Amino acid sequence: MSNTTLWNFESRTPSAIVDRGRSYARRGRVLDITELATDEWTAQVEGSSGNYTVNISLEGENIRSWDCECPYDWNGMCKHVVATLLKIREKLPKPGAIPTTVLRQLSSNERYQRAADILAKYQSVNQSATSQTAPAPPPQNRSPEELLALYATLPGSDQCALKVAALAWEPFSKSKFVEIYNDCNFKYQGVNLSDRLAAGLLDHLYGLGFLIKVDTRHRIQPEFARLLCDRDFSGDPDFRKILIPLRRRMELHAYWNHGVDVGERHFREMRLARYTNDLEPFKSHYFNSIHHSRTGWTQETLLNWWLPTKMNRQRLEVLPEEIRNFLLEQKLNIQLFGLLPPDEYFHYTVENLPQADLKQRENLARLTDLREELGRQLERLHRQAQAAEKYQEYKAEERQLKAQMAREVPRKVDGHRNADGRNGEAGGRERHQQAGLRRRRGRQGTG
Repeated sequence: MSNTTLWNFESRTPSAIVDRGRSYARRGRVLDITELATDEWTAQVEGSSGNYTVNISLEGENIRSWDCECPYDWNGMCKHVVATLLKIREKLPKPGAIPTTVLRQLSSNERYQRAADILAKYQSVNQSATSQTAPAPPPQNRSPEELLALYATLPGSDQCALKVAALAWEPFSKSKFVEIYNDCNFKYQGVNLSDRLAAGLLDHLYGLGFLIKVDTRHRIQPEFARLLCDRDFSGDPDFRKILIPLRRRMELHAYWNHGVDVGERHFREMRLARYTNDLEPFKSHYFNSIHHSRTGWTQETLLNWWLPTKMNRQRLEVLPEEIRNFLLEQKLNIQLFGLLPPDEYFHYTVENLPQADLKQRENLARLTDLREELGRQLERLHRQAQAAEKYQEYKAEERQLKAQMAREVPRKVDGHRNADGRNGEAGGRERHQQAGLRRRRGRQGTG
């Protein structure tokens, strides 16, 4: 492997693998190490299930290739290869080392110059490493279309990084990004990506506006990711190379990471199914995104992602036909059962009925019939509501008349009673007067 040498391979290999390899080398588990020919080495390494044969091919100090019989298949060195390399390194002089006999032959000025050269080289390497971890510049505000144009000018290693981020979709840590990038066998400037190199790379892409920072993590600019995958996924084999490492490193059901939004990972899988044109997984992850989301995916917001409120015909027709028809069917269901007025998507569906297969045409025809029937029922309910409203008005008017009548009747009864009382008093006085007159006449007659 070019540019990976016996003296730097540890920095380009996961630390857990290096630690296990060192332990194997230290405990003497590297057996029968032999240089078969110049730069061709073989060894037997004691493993947990027996001995494994390791073969190493060098080119001077550079590691050209390796292989091991063990079942490790994560596109990198296993602990047995690391242990073997450590043992090979012990047998070879370190590059740049000056034999003691040579040093004794140098004058004091020559020794001083050699030391100054070594110091200058160290300072140069240290300065380069420091520059890669310098604070990221503030991000530049570019539109998704501008980012897509800028993407074409980036080095291949930077483009590979953005492909990983575009398919990962959710925020990712630096270590997770390094694992996926190296698992895909991508090279950064000819070598495996290390944590330090990754820090500089991610900050650089953040400064250009491709990435967004989420606490200590990064994520892709969503609309740029959509444009990039829509345009390049089918024609760029690197995208399919990313799928397996991505799903292995960022599993759908992250049992050991309770901070992961499973609904968001279902959405990621739905996007991947869209790009691989797999209808059934797309449908399954569509519904699971809604049922498992903690960040607010609903059927409405999910459909608005795929089918924006303002219809974009080009964005719609770039979708695979079966997936496009499924999304249109879901859109129509919401419109029909929500009794919403027809929109551009409804008219688009009706216009393209002849292009759909028989089953889809039957489904859409049933939906149209259902909509018409619901419209008729709605009109009937509207008329009934109007009649009921008129009936309520009549009942209210009736109640008012009855109340008014109830108030009027007691007043009339009281008036009759008063009149009868006055008539009675007058009649009594008249009768009293007549009786007095009769008594007086009686007295006069007797006298």
